[in-house]
Amino acid sequence: LSNYGPMVNVSFNLTGSFSSEIVSTFESAGINQTIHHIRLILTSKIMTTSLDYSGNMTFSTDFEIAQNIIVGTTPEYNGNWYKSV
Repeated sequence: LSNYGPMVNVSFNLTGSFSSEIVSTFESAGINQTIHHIRLILTSKIMTTSLDYSGNMTFSTDFEIAQNIIVGTTPEYNGNWYKSV
């Protein structure tokens, strides 16, 4: 039933804000290996108003800017040095 019925004019206003944040995290990747992530988090907050409706929406997304693997020396022995008596 698209395009049937009377035309109804609707007007609304949008108001919003935008913020960004850089986050650095470290993640284990094995024996003496660490992954370093640098991410950009973008967040937008939008407020919609019309004659009989008011609502808030929040959108958030992240982008990975850089990723680096930090590798240390591998130990020659990996075990338990504890001896029971």
